[in-house]
Amino acid sequence: MRVLVLNRFLLRFIPYSGYDTGDNELVLITSASGISPDPAQREKDLAGYARVVIVDNPLNSAEFEYQANLLHAEFGFGAVVALAEADLLTAARLRTRWGIAGQNWDATVPYRDKLEMKRVLSAAGIPVAPFARVDNVTDLLGFVDQVGYPVVVKPRRSSSSLGVRVLRDTADLAAFVGVDTPLRGDVPPDYLAERYIPNEMYNVDGIVTGGEVTLCWPSATTSCLGFADDEILLAAGLEPGEDWQADLVDLVRRTMAVLPTETETLFHAEVFRTPDGRLVLNEIGCRMGGGRIWEQFLISFDIDIIAAHLRRLLGSKDPAPVTRTEPAPQTGWALMPPRPGTVAAVPTDCPVPGIRHFDTGLKVGAELGRPQSSVDAIASFVAAGATRAEVQAALTAAAEWFYAELKLEEPLA
Repeated sequence: MRVLVLNRFLLRFIPYSGYDTGDNELVLITSASGISPDPAQREKDLAGYARVVIVDNPLNSAEFEYQANLLHAEFGFGAVVALAEADLLTAARLRTRWGIAGQNWDATVPYRDKLEMKRVLSAAGIPVAPFARVDNVTDLLGFVDQVGYPVVVKPRRSSSSLGVRVLRDTADLAAFVGVDTPLRGDVPPDYLAERYIPNEMYNVDGIVTGGEVTLCWPSATTSCLGFADDEILLAAGLEPGEDWQADLVDLVRRTMAVLPTETETLFHAEVFRTPDGRLVLNEIGCRMGGGRIWEQFLISFDIDIIAAHLRRLLGSKDPAPVTRTEPAPQTGWALMPPRPGTVAAVPTDCPVPGIRHFDTGLKVGAELGRPQSSVDAIASFVAAGATRAEVQAALTAAAEWFYAELKLEEPLA
């Protein structure tokens, strides 16, 4: 079978051709940022494909889609593989237009469009925050009149908290509808508004294999909106039997039963726990979660969920991967947001006990600005320990070490 692969990740970490059963002909469209600048690694990155097309601008989904249609006229694809959130609807459009199997448009939209997602879930009795479609300022004012402050406004199909704003009072609302507001003109901006819910936040991640949820586990996490205040994004897996662990798994399983879930998929959910102890589904995606969730699951559950998922998509008839049902050891991860300045010294060799992985792509002389999204990071850590508290302590200590050792000069005017 001829398979089209849409890629935005580092190919040295996700070598699609290496997961092939040998029965397929793979054609790759990849962002240039996914390819290593090292010549030897670049050769490995691009090996095993019948054709490779490189898109210089990873934000240009139109170029990905245009090149895909040109290639289909030549190859006649029987499958499309796409792991990045930004490519899910593109892949769905291609499958639908080409009449091939896989996740089509109708099955993708409820997982990708936050408004449609919440409509489906609320109708099925899954708890979500009060919400409304917002196409203009009048819509927004009407929703504020209905639920009061604070409210959250967000794009329906964005990712990594891009474009999300919390409006706490009339001053925030006035600023939001200012010069740069998306609520202008007669073209709907594809936004929605939700009542802001004070919460503790959890991620729930896992894999569906052969139509069964074979792995599903929650982590406690900090706010995805904390990057605006220079806060690190930190997540740590719950311990077996810990408060809310079973309830979180149950809520996500019920959510996936309501949505048009594919028989082979990864998933990433965000759940709020309110001050009175209710669990509220924020959103869920049919894709791998960001941050360092892949490494977290590799250590805790002894499974490479990306490799397991891709092998199944590429036709492997292997049985569902055997994995632990509970984490051992406990793990977590943290992302360090940038701080403005010119890099004068880069930390190396993290000395904090419990840190399994430390990565930074910083170079001396790099110019840093403020973070633009929840996953905009200059370094990351993965930690392991006997308890969640131990993992969280290691990640907090690692973050303190990193910023203490990172030397920045004043940003250029």
